[in-house]
Amino acid sequence: MTSTMKNMLMIAALMMVSSGVYADQLCKKVNLDLTNGVGEGIKVYKIEYYDLEDAKWRSNSIKNTTIPLNGSKRVVESLEYVGNEAVGSFRVQYKRLAGGGKVWSKNLPSGLSNCKKNSVIAFNIKPR
Repeated sequence: MTSTMKNMLMIAALMMVSSGVYADQLCKKVNLDLTNGVGEGIKVYKIEYYDLEDAKWRSNSIKNTTIPLNGSKRVVESLEYVGNEAVGSFRVQYKRLAGGGKVWSKNLPSGLSNCKKNSVIAFNIKPR
């Protein structure tokens, strides 16, 4: 391979990286609009989202997020490894304020076909 061809390949690779055409990026500042459909106040501990490209669940811990009965809360999170990719199902780990252990909500489709900065996921938290 000539040095000119090597230089052209390096330039093409740099252009792809700088333009964001690479997998497993961070999907920054995703707005998670969480609505409490559980029937009583809850505290949210964690979100999980399904990475379709890598076929695995990924998670983020959520701090101090209490949602009253029939209330809503917007949580802003960055989702790892799914930048510019589709996100499959989404679920929330929560605990009822009246007591009991931590449980997972039903899985719902995220609706994200291309996760980008400031994307919005609306999620009605329902018990399994």
